Amino acid sequence: RKAIEPLKAGLRLELALPQGEATDTPVTANFSLRGSKIALNAAQERCTPRDMSAYTPVTFTPYSSYINLGRELRDDDIAAFRLSTASEPKLDVAMAEFGDKHRLLLTRLCGSSWYYGASGCNIAGFAPAGDEGWEPVYDTENVLLYSDPKNVIDGWPDLVTLPAGQKGQMVAGPGLIWRWDGKAYALKGELPEDEPVDAE
Repeated sequence: RKAIEPLKAGLRLELALPQGEATDTPVTANFSLRGSKIALNAAQERCTPRDMSAYTPVTFTPYSSYINLGRELRDDDIAAFRLSTASEPKLDVAMAEFGDKHRLLLTRLCGSSWYYGASGCNIAGFAPAGDEGWEPVYDTENVLLYSDPKNVIDGWPDLVTLPAGQKGQMVAGPGLIWRWDGKAYALKGELPEDEPVDAE
C-alpha cells in the first residue's frame, strides 16, 4: 500500500532481483510508469471498500441545529480562510454522543485544497468544558470518521479514520486510531488490516 502514491507520481520503476549465491550482481528490470496514476486511480475506484460495519459512522450535515454553534467555534478559522482566499468555506457539523455524559461536536470546513491540504477540508472536534463552553480536542484533515464502541477510555470511544479525497470518497492510505488521552484525542496508531485493536 505504501508504494501506491510513489507509483502514481513516478516516471520509471526499476526492480533488482538477486540471482543467488553464485553472483552478487542482481538482475534488473525497468518499467515505464507513464499513465500509472490514471490506471491506479481507476483500479482504486473499483476496489471493494473496507468493511467498517463494526464501527459507528459520524455523519456531517449543514442542516444540524448545532450549525450556529459550530460557526461560532470556528469563527477565527472561517475569518482566516476568508482573508486568504476571498471566499467562504463550507461548514458541516456532526454531534456524536457517547452515553449520558460525553459528547463531541465535530465541525468540518471545506474550501481550497491549497489552503486545507490535499483533501480540501479540515475537521475539528470540541468537547464541553463546563462553564467555559467548548474546548478543542481533535483536529485533522478531511477523513471518513467513525467511533469504536468496543474501545472506550473514560467514557470516550476511540475514533477511527480512513483517508478521504476531495469528494469525500475513500482513498488509498492507512486507517488510523485516535485515542482519548485524558484531555484530547491523540493518534494511537494504524488500524490493522484484518481486525480492530482491543483497548489496552
